[in-house]
This record gives sequence, structure tokens and C-alpha cells, in this order.
Amino acid sequence: MKTHIFLTGFMGSGKTTVGKKLAKELALPFLDMDDALVQQFGMSIADVFKKLGETVFRKAETQLIASLSDQQPSVIGTGGGVPVLDKNRYLMRQSGTIIYLNIHIADTKKRMTNDDIKKRPLWKNERDVCALFEQRKDAYADHDFKVDVSNRSPEAIVKTIIQHLM
Repeated sequence: MKTHIFLTGFMGSGKTTVGKKLAKELALPFLDMDDALVQQFGMSIADVFKKLGETVFRKAETQLIASLSDQQPSVIGTGGGVPVLDKNRYLMRQSGTIIYLNIHIADTKKRMTNDDIKKRPLWKNERDVCALFEQRKDAYADHDFKVDVSNRSPEAIVKTIIQHLM
């Protein structure tokens, strides 16, 4: 197993939920990149997008990934857009294993509450979300291991990941 385990996937795929459970099972710390960036900026992601722009946010994501290379092994829940940048995928691969949590687009909205949706600046309407999902497919395809998460419990997903890692 490499140093870090990066969980990637679209909005609502379970990166945070699965990540926390996986970290507990592996006795590793868990880092939610979105939470870390909210703390860094001192405002919500939606506010960062509105006030500073997506480019500033994406640059901060890349800087955060780069800073992880010399830190202790951990499970990292990435933001849904992290794998879109080639540099991010390169940095993740250099310091860890990329696990893609694959979700069917129809299941994404089922998993999220209205509050979850409000926190996501790129969730404008269902058509735009579907288009964003399609745009990101190729980036998500660049992973070390894929786990289908639709209609599976977080515990079953964690078990599959651990079996793959060992």
C-alpha cells in the first residue's frame, strides 16, 4: 500500500462517509479536502466560488494535495473536481493510491439532502449536473481501483477497498 489513499468520485458518491469508515478500519487519520479548504479560506466553498472564483479554489486544492506528500499516511476524501486537473492526478499518484467511487448519476441526487445540494456551487440544475458528470468521466477513469457504490452500504464499500489494498 502506498502512503495515502485518495478517494475520488462525483458529488454524492460517498467520499466523506466511506473515507471516515475506511480510515477507522485502517487506523489512519481522515482528511476531507473540502473541510480543510473551508477552514483555510474561512468561508464556505460556495462563498469561495462566488467571491474568489473557481480558479482560486482549484489552485488551493492542488496546493493542498502537494503538501500531503510529506505527511503521515492517511485516507483523503477529495473534492469532486480534484481529478479533473492532470497535475492533481499526478500528485495523488506520486504519494498514494487513487480509488474511484463510481456512482450512477441517478443515484447521486437520491443520496443528497437539499442542504447538501445548496453547499455545492456547481449544482445548478439536473441537466447541468449531468453535463458536469459527463465532462469528468475521463478524469475519474484515471484511477488505481474502481468501486461501484450505487446501492451498496458504506460498510460493504470499505470491505471491498480493504480487500483490494491487502
